[in-house]
Amino acid sequence: MKKQIRTLAVGLTAIVCSTATFATVKNVNTFTANETAAKKVSTSFKYVGDNGYTVRSVLNGNDVMTAFDKKGNLVYSIEYLNADNLAKDIVDIVKDGYGKYYISGMEKITQPGLENVFIVHLEDAVSIKTLRISEGNSELVQEFTKG
Repeated sequence: MKKQIRTLAVGLTAIVCSTATFATVKNVNTFTANETAAKKVSTSFKYVGDNGYTVRSVLNGNDVMTAFDKKGNLVYSIEYLNADNLAKDIVDIVKDGYGKYYISGMEKITQPGLENVFIVHLEDAVSIKTLRISEGNSELVQEFTKG
Protein backbone atom coordinates (compact mmCIF):
# COMPACT_ATOMS: atom_id res chain seq x y z
CA MET A 1 0.00 0.00 0.00
CA LYS A 2 2.84 2.40 0.91
CA LYS A 3 4.49 1.60 -2.41
CA GLN A 4 1.33 2.53 -4.34
CA ILE A 5 0.93 5.81 -2.43
CA ARG A 6 4.58 6.67 -3.01
CA THR A 7 4.25 5.89 -6.74
CA LEU A 8 1.09 7.98 -6.94
CA ALA A 9 2.79 10.91 -5.15
CA VAL A 10 5.83 10.75 -7.46
CA GLY A 11 3.55 10.60 -10.50
CA LEU A 12 1.49 13.61 -9.39
CA THR A 13 4.65 15.58 -8.65
CA ALA A 14 5.98 14.82 -12.14
CA ILE A 15 2.70 15.92 -13.73
CA VAL A 16 2.60 19.19 -11.77
CA CYS A 17 6.23 20.01 -12.59
CA SER A 18 5.82 19.29 -16.29
CA THR A 19 2.64 21.40 -16.45
CA ALA A 20 4.38 24.36 -14.76
CA THR A 21 7.35 24.06 -17.13
CA PHE A 22 5.06 23.96 -20.16
CA ALA A 23 3.17 27.06 -18.96
CA THR A 24 6.42 28.96 -18.42
CA VAL A 25 7.68 28.18 -21.92
CA LYS A 26 4.35 29.18 -23.41
CA ASN A 27 4.40 32.56 -21.62
CA VAL A 28 7.96 33.27 -22.81
CA ASN A 29 6.96 32.53 -26.40
CA THR A 30 3.91 34.83 -26.11
CA PHE A 31 6.08 37.66 -24.78
CA THR A 32 8.62 37.22 -27.57
CA ALA A 33 5.87 37.43 -30.18
CA ASN A 34 4.54 40.64 -28.59
CA GLU A 35 7.92 42.19 -27.86
CA THR A 36 7.38 45.05 -30.31
CA ALA A 37 4.00 45.90 -28.78
CA ALA A 38 5.47 45.75 -25.27
CA LYS A 39 8.11 48.32 -26.20
CA LYS A 40 5.41 50.76 -27.37
CA VAL A 41 3.42 50.64 -24.11
CA SER A 42 4.54 52.00 -20.75
CA THR A 43 2.23 52.31 -17.78
CA SER A 44 2.19 53.93 -14.34
CA PHE A 45 -0.49 53.80 -11.66
CA LYS A 46 -1.51 56.46 -9.15
CA TYR A 47 -3.99 55.86 -6.35
CA VAL A 48 -6.41 58.72 -5.70
CA GLY A 49 -7.38 58.19 -2.06
CA ASP A 50 -10.48 56.08 -1.46
CA ASN A 51 -12.08 57.23 -4.73
CA GLY A 52 -10.09 55.05 -7.13
CA TYR A 53 -6.96 55.30 -9.21
CA THR A 54 -5.59 56.62 -12.48
CA VAL A 55 -3.44 54.86 -15.03
CA ARG A 56 -1.07 56.84 -17.24
CA SER A 57 0.29 55.05 -20.26
CA VAL A 58 1.77 55.57 -23.69
CA LEU A 59 0.00 53.68 -26.43
CA ASN A 60 1.16 53.93 -30.06
CA GLY A 61 2.95 57.20 -29.29
CA ASN A 62 -0.05 58.83 -27.58
CA ASP A 63 -0.24 59.62 -23.87
CA VAL A 64 -3.38 58.15 -22.28
CA MET A 65 -4.75 58.83 -18.81
CA THR A 66 -7.55 56.54 -17.61
CA ALA A 67 -9.43 56.90 -14.32
CA PHE A 68 -11.14 54.03 -12.51
CA ASP A 69 -13.37 54.06 -9.44
CA LYS A 70 -12.49 51.99 -6.37
CA LYS A 71 -14.36 48.98 -7.82
CA GLY A 72 -12.30 49.06 -11.02
CA ASN A 73 -15.02 50.54 -13.27
CA LEU A 74 -13.95 52.99 -15.96
CA VAL A 75 -14.81 56.60 -15.08
CA TYR A 76 -13.14 58.38 -18.01
CA SER A 77 -10.20 58.20 -20.37
CA ILE A 78 -8.26 61.06 -21.98
CA GLU A 79 -6.04 60.33 -24.97
CA TYR A 80 -3.63 63.10 -25.93
CA LEU A 81 -3.31 62.84 -29.72
CA ASN A 82 -0.19 63.96 -31.56
CA ALA A 83 -0.54 66.30 -34.50
CA ASP A 84 0.57 63.56 -36.91
CA ASN A 85 -2.19 61.06 -36.06
CA LEU A 86 -5.38 63.07 -35.57
CA ALA A 87 -8.82 61.63 -36.26
CA LYS A 88 -9.66 62.48 -39.90
CA ASP A 89 -13.38 63.02 -39.33
CA ILE A 90 -12.63 65.53 -36.56
CA VAL A 91 -10.03 67.31 -38.70
CA ASP A 92 -12.67 67.65 -41.44
CA ILE A 93 -15.12 69.28 -39.00
CA VAL A 94 -12.43 71.72 -37.84
CA LYS A 95 -11.35 72.62 -41.37
CA ASP A 96 -14.95 73.47 -42.34
CA GLY A 97 -15.16 76.35 -39.84
CA TYR A 98 -11.54 77.14 -39.08
CA GLY A 99 -9.64 76.30 -42.26
CA LYS A 100 -6.93 78.94 -41.84
CA TYR A 101 -5.88 77.68 -38.41
CA TYR A 102 -3.16 75.16 -37.57
CA ILE A 103 -4.24 72.25 -35.32
CA SER A 104 -1.59 72.17 -32.59
CA GLY A 105 -3.09 69.33 -30.56
CA MET A 106 -6.18 67.35 -29.64
CA GLU A 107 -7.54 65.33 -26.72
CA LYS A 108 -10.09 62.55 -27.03
CA ILE A 109 -12.26 62.17 -23.91
CA THR A 110 -14.16 58.91 -23.47
CA GLN A 111 -16.79 58.26 -20.79
CA PRO A 112 -18.96 55.15 -20.53
CA GLY A 113 -22.44 55.72 -21.93
CA LEU A 114 -21.57 59.06 -23.56
CA GLU A 115 -20.35 60.12 -26.98
CA ASN A 116 -16.63 60.81 -27.37
CA VAL A 117 -15.65 64.46 -26.93
CA PHE A 118 -12.68 65.98 -28.73
CA ILE A 119 -10.93 69.11 -27.46
CA VAL A 120 -9.05 70.71 -30.36
CA HIS A 121 -6.35 73.39 -29.97
CA LEU A 122 -5.99 75.78 -32.93
CA GLU A 123 -3.46 78.51 -33.67
CA ASP A 124 -2.75 81.13 -36.28
CA ALA A 125 -0.38 84.13 -36.31
CA VAL A 126 -2.52 86.28 -33.97
CA SER A 127 -4.79 83.98 -31.93
CA ILE A 128 -5.24 80.68 -30.13
CA LYS A 129 -8.60 78.92 -30.03
CA THR A 130 -9.96 75.87 -28.24
CA LEU A 131 -12.88 73.93 -29.73
CA ARG A 132 -15.08 71.25 -28.22
CA ILE A 133 -16.39 68.74 -30.78
CA SER A 134 -18.99 66.10 -30.00
CA GLU A 135 -21.68 64.38 -32.03
CA GLY A 136 -20.44 66.16 -35.17
CA ASN A 137 -20.92 69.68 -33.75
CA SER A 138 -18.18 72.15 -32.86
CA GLU A 139 -18.31 74.80 -30.15
CA LEU A 140 -15.74 77.55 -29.49
CA VAL A 141 -14.73 77.20 -25.82
CA GLN A 142 -11.82 79.66 -25.50
CA GLU A 143 -10.19 82.31 -27.62
CA PHE A 144 -6.97 84.23 -26.87
CA THR A 145 -5.15 86.94 -28.78
CA LYS A 146 -1.38 86.55 -28.95
CA GLY A 147 0.94 89.33 -27.85
